[in-house]
Amino acid sequence: MLQGSLGGSFFHAKTALNENLKKIRNLDDEWCQLHKMYDEKFSEYTNVVLNENNPSKEKLLYDECYTLAGRIKHISEEKRKLARESSDNINSHLETINDICKVISDKIRETSAADASIKRRGASKRGDKRKEAEAKEELEINEVLNKDTVVAMENEPIYCICREVAYGSMIQCDNDKCPIQWFHLECVKVTEIPKDDELWYCDKCSHKKNIKKKS
Repeated sequence: MLQGSLGGSFFHAKTALNENLKKIRNLDDEWCQLHKMYDEKFSEYTNVVLNENNPSKEKLLYDECYTLAGRIKHISEEKRKLARESSDNINSHLETINDICKVISDKIRETSAADASIKRRGASKRGDKRKEAEAKEELEINEVLNKDTVVAMENEPIYCICREVAYGSMIQCDNDKCPIQWFHLECVKVTEIPKDDELWYCDKCSHKKNIKKKS
């Protein structure tokens, strides 16, 4: 559409300019012929005025020179008019080109902005997909780790009155026949591990041995 407008404007301006130039050339040819005729008539008129005493012929030649001068003046004015029209057409064409170029420039900026927006959205989507993939991968890793942990826990022995695997600080019952043996400190409410020369028994073993338990 823009190319058509630009091409149409250029064709119109070129056609109008060519027509005006053709008219100006024709007027130039006519002007030259009239000016030549004027020079001849004026020379003849001057000769009659200076060398002949013939008022009627002098009047006739004067009128012919006056008419030729009027036609020459008219042609000169027509040439100036055509030159102004050509200049106006060229300026109008240049303004049209500027307007079309501005529209094209605006469309290029809009297209560039749209492309940049699409790229940003694409980058955002790629970023979202990457985050989703990372989250999925992390979830899969956690699932594997959880499965491994469960398997490991299933294979580990359990201790304490809580019947859990060993973790943290633990204390051993000094009754060799204690069915549990090891206890988590927090489960048996022991705040500190007894010294090496001190004995510690769990509640069940303490009752059996009737021993006062240290905690």
